[in-house]
Amino acid sequence: MNILITEEQFKRIYLNSLEGFKSAMDNYHEYGIFYHGTSNPKISELILPPIETKTISEKGRKKNLDKVFFTKSYKSAQIYAGRAFNSYGGNKRVLPIIPIGKVEIVNSNKGSEVFMADYAIVINENEPIEKQIIEYFKTKLNSNHLFPKP
Repeated sequence: MNILITEEQFKRIYLNSLEGFKSAMDNYHEYGIFYHGTSNPKISELILPPIETKTISEKGRKKNLDKVFFTKSYKSAQIYAGRAFNSYGGNKRVLPIIPIGKVEIVNSNKGSEVFMADYAIVINENEPIEKQIIEYFKTKLNSNHLFPKP
C-alpha cells in the first residue's frame, strides 16, 4: 500500500530527520553563521519559507517562495530588517541562523551576498552552536531513532 503525502508534510518530516540534522551540521561546518533580517516578532527558533507561513516580508517577491533568504553580513541583514520594518512595522531584528538544506547563492556581489535554503534554525551566537543544533533536532523528533534512550 502506497501512502501519499503532501510536499509540505514531506518537508516537515525532513526537518525532523537525520538528513535535516546532518544538513544543519554540515552547513555550520562549511559556512559558519549566517544572518536573517526581519521585523516579524513571531520568529523564535525556526524560519519557514513564505509558502508555509503565507507571509512574504519582501514586497514584490514572486519566486523562490519555498526558500528562506539570509546573508553572511550582519550589516546587510540590518538593511533587510529595515525593509521589513518599513513594509510591515514591528521591530527590526537580526537573527543569527544556521540553514537547513542546500545553501544556494542568490547574489554573489562581494559585501552584499545573499543566500537561500529550505529553512533556518535561529541560534544564540554566545552558546555552543553544535549543541544548539543537536538540541533543536532532539526536541523536534517524534521518535528516538536519532537519539535513542540508553
